[in-house]
Amino acid sequence: MVRYCRICGRFRAEERFSARGHRDRVCKDCQRLPRPGQEQIEQLEELHRLLEQSNLSARNIERLKVLCASDDDKVRQLADLVLEIARVHPRKRGRLEFLARQRQDLLGRMHTSLGAEYFESFMPGCGPHQGWLLDALKGVGGEGQRPISDPSREEGSPRLRTGEPVPPAPCAPNVSEGAELQNGGLKRVTIHTDGACKGNPGPGGWAAILRQGARLKELAGGDPATTNNRMELEAAIAALRALKKPCAVELFTDSEYLRDGITEWLARWKVNGWRTIERKPVRNADMWRALEALCAEHNVQWRWLKAHAGHPDNERCDQLARAEITKLRRQLGPDRLAAALRQFKQRGPMPIEQSRVP
Repeated sequence: MVRYCRICGRFRAEERFSARGHRDRVCKDCQRLPRPGQEQIEQLEELHRLLEQSNLSARNIERLKVLCASDDDKVRQLADLVLEIARVHPRKRGRLEFLARQRQDLLGRMHTSLGAEYFESFMPGCGPHQGWLLDALKGVGGEGQRPISDPSREEGSPRLRTGEPVPPAPCAPNVSEGAELQNGGLKRVTIHTDGACKGNPGPGGWAAILRQGARLKELAGGDPATTNNRMELEAAIAALRALKKPCAVELFTDSEYLRDGITEWLARWKVNGWRTIERKPVRNADMWRALEALCAEHNVQWRWLKAHAGHPDNERCDQLARAEITKLRRQLGPDRLAAALRQFKQRGPMPIEQSRVP
């Protein structure tokens, strides 16, 4: 019998996996990893358990947000996937059919991250010939069938007996390759943004760092009278505007206001006529509309980072944003800054295009 290890992605012939919890999908080699590897396994298993729950509650969502900030790329990417699934369809019942019919992008990411083996247990409940699921998996590049095992890997094979090195087992594309395929060949760009404000409101600055392969681009700007939230929004808007063509973007921010606003609150605001749950007008609606339009041009994945936690690009953005505030205070002086602040408080913020300082 050939078993598939969900951690290393290899097929193990005639190996008895541990039956403890979800360890029946983790091979013995992975279970013997040193402590850092064990922590990764525990977090990955937790994500698999969350995905198997009948309903993902608000408490589960908060835990997923914590795992989305993990330093481990594999954990973070799977947590981001499970969180997106939870937001579009928190109940397990009927989830696969919903994704197959309406969200093939998420189904494709599931196929890349979890492998075709994940879908095998759902085959018996998919009706005659498993039509809709098989068709959906073909559409995302999979057949829903387990690859044929290599006889040379079976116990007792000549290659194993003689001690010859065994070539790597065939496996699904890694996450980065799969993401390129799912994004239609779009160029991958990593963006870090940050905003700062001296007083809230007060003179503010924003900054963004764009990385595409080995290329790096830094952007920064300021506003004589603004708020910290507007600077966080402006940093993301300016970064996306700097892209000349549609891209697959991974955007990192330390602002929960920005991350939660674009991923959770925006859809509800639009349904409510750009009003909050308290029926008050949404603040910074002009910038949210601009950001939404830019996100429609790109495939954007939003990531949250803890501020001042030592990430070099996040720290660099913070330095650039604060440097813009210092530059504004030196260029305009206290009188002009005070006048701009009075205007901000009396009339509200100016439109984005008018508020930028060269």
